[in-house]
Amino acid sequence: MTMKQPRPRPDSSTALLAWTMLPCLPLALTTRAPAAVDNQTGEQIYQQQCLSCHGKQGEGSKTYGHPLEGDRSVGQLAKYIAKSMPDDDPGTCEGEDAQKVAAYIHDAFYTEDRQLLEEHATFVREMEQELKEAGRPDRARGSRDRDGRQGGER
Repeated sequence: MTMKQPRPRPDSSTALLAWTMLPCLPLALTTRAPAAVDNQTGEQIYQQQCLSCHGKQGEGSKTYGHPLEGDRSVGQLAKYIAKSMPDDDPGTCEGEDAQKVAAYIHDAFYTEDRQLLEEHATFVREMEQELKEAGRPDRARGSRDRDGRQGGER
């Protein structure tokens, strides 16, 4: 008859180590979470880290009244962002994230077409305001005259 050998029992230091490591198990299982964040687009990073100060369209906000416009290159923007942003925790948007958000800002807010569009929209708003102040609301956009014509139509 063959007798089974008893399994060796772990010594107390091995058991202590196992019990000490047990609370770390959830952390070890969630180490892949940051990888999902790495796949964010520049626009997503902008929305999470920049929008509160710089506004949805880069127009600025009450805390930061300056619009995002200029002539910096994507590389120059990325370097500035990596060093200075976000304002409440400078240097935390760096590396690939800074590059992605810089490319997004450059394309969305810095391009010449975008600046021309903003200038046109500002001009239209100013003209509408002048017409209203001059007592000519019938010529303002969206209003109709007695004959039902749109403002500015003949």
